[in-house]
Amino acid sequence: MFFNALHLATAALLLTHTTIAHINIASPPPRQHKNNPFTIGEPDYNMLEPLYGGVSVRPYPCRGYSKSQSVVSTAPGATINIDLEGSATHEFGHCQFAISYDDETFVVLKTVKDTCLDGSSVIGPNLRRYSLTLPSDLPECTNGCTLAWTWINNVGNREYYMNCVDIKTVGGPKSGTVSGKQLFVAHVPGYPTIPEPSVGSVTDCWLNARPSISLQISNGVLQSVSGGSRGVFPAPSTSASNTCPGTTTGGVIPSIPSSGTACGGGVELGIALPVLPRPSAELITPQRQPLLRELQPESLPPGPLPQPAVAPQSLPSQMQHLLQQLAPLQFAILPTKA
Repeated sequence: MFFNALHLATAALLLTHTTIAHINIASPPPRQHKNNPFTIGEPDYNMLEPLYGGVSVRPYPCRGYSKSQSVVSTAPGATINIDLEGSATHEFGHCQFAISYDDETFVVLKTVKDTCLDGSSVIGPNLRRYSLTLPSDLPECTNGCTLAWTWINNVGNREYYMNCVDIKTVGGPKSGTVSGKQLFVAHVPGYPTIPEPSVGSVTDCWLNARPSISLQISNGVLQSVSGGSRGVFPAPSTSASNTCPGTTTGGVIPSIPSSGTACGGGVELGIALPVLPRPSAELITPQRQPLLRELQPESLPPGPLPQPAVAPQSLPSQMQHLLQQLAPLQFAILPTKA
């Protein structure tokens, strides 16, 4: 059968479990993960994808999944091992490990700059581990806190990954503060886009620009934020270039209908894949045309085979990327004999 790069790209997009796969938390299982015992409905099989730019669009924060039952019960001062699975590490990048009491304002407890996901973290095939020690005076959150991991990749498509784990802590003070840098959000519409590679002065500027904030907690509930404001850093649609020169601000996510699932508000991007065009005439020799017509007699009427009806630049960005990767293959797998 005849295939060209567009056929292959479409097939690759459909095989999202393997081809568009990057990194996610494997343990403790994040919200809607296939191994989370409290997952509602169908698991998120695209968990390894970024929030924006993959086959699905998942909103910030936490891929759109709301709080669920805790999968970790621990105490202030304890250390949690966070295992990350996946193989596409994009030459590493920057990870932030943060905590929130309201799923809106996140305090960063640990930052791994430039080298996140490098070889030093490997504990097995496609498996990496980072240890996070909770503050010894962390206010108790018996009703649940959110432990978040984010990753800004160094090279490749500009992407932002985020998984959230539901935890609870017991034995700490009923009231108190949690202090640290405010979580930095990038590479999603309305937020900064850091040019590739993201290792260098622009990234340093943004990470250093994160405000130091303190969350005032009482009985597990966020009361106020000092040193900054509730929400994210930077505020959506902030003029990124004014804060850190060399940065742009992302566009606006198009209106996409909800998938209607009961998994906490995630939204699937229903990409309308174009009708596959017939192969261009220049790729089909006279010897190959009879074979192609024999295989597809109804779809290929007599006459020269036209150019594809879909220009590569009109395809979704992720398909363009796959086309670039697969283009050399269209010649290698053409039939050589009629």
